[in-house]
Amino acid sequence: MNILLSCIYMNPIRIVLQNKPSTFKRSFSFLLFLIFFLYFNSVYGQSLSIYSGPSIPFGFYGSNNITLKESGFAKTGYHVGFMLEDQRKVRVLNTFFQFSYNQNGVEGEVIKSFLLINDPRIKDAFITSPWSQFVFLPGLKANWFKNGYDLYAKAGVGFGLFRSFSQMWYLDSALFVLTEKATSSGLLFNAGLGINISLTNHIAVCAGMEMLYANPNYGRIVFTDGNGNRIDLSENDEVTPFQTIQWHLGLRFNLGKK
Repeated sequence: MNILLSCIYMNPIRIVLQNKPSTFKRSFSFLLFLIFFLYFNSVYGQSLSIYSGPSIPFGFYGSNNITLKESGFAKTGYHVGFMLEDQRKVRVLNTFFQFSYNQNGVEGEVIKSFLLINDPRIKDAFITSPWSQFVFLPGLKANWFKNGYDLYAKAGVGFGLFRSFSQMWYLDSALFVLTEKATSSGLLFNAGLGINISLTNHIAVCAGMEMLYANPNYGRIVFTDGNGNRIDLSENDEVTPFQTIQWHLGLRFNLGKK
């Protein structure tokens, strides 16, 4: 870190505004996903669940131990998801496809306190973007059908796109260092329990919890200046596991013919 700061002081940097993705682009992307889900559901099966809820980190992902390189300092966040189920026949076991987005904030004050204590040249520090994950997950679902509701247990192995958090360090009023948001991809494991309570023949309330685990390697974190120029790389790879328990509440729609 001392080498990094020395390089910066030899090359003064002016602050520039950082561009953020527009709300229009995000909304348009969400609409495309929704259209794809509905089309795929009409071809593949008869059930589409839409849900959301809190995402509670645990293990290294939720650890605030500043001495461990695996610590993620993740806070309770949220997730939104869609689940497509093959229900062309009523059966104990059926397949599902799950698409979800997860986001967890970061305990920035813990990181800030460590930086301010260990290097007096840093005047301030804050988080510029949170942890986030996109998940595609196929799997199997075991069902227990009762009068007016059904219970289930599910498990799957899928693919995730993982994005690390980023932060900014202010060295004085006109100088800062920005860490770029690193990305990784790889396998993700899932297991969960839940219940569907029928409201009508075509609509049910769905609720449940599930655990997700992945072990991405983000590589070495890149440090940049206000103009996006690379200053340095972190000494070690970012290897924080993704470990979270998600609770959800939503609606399930039976779109096909009964």
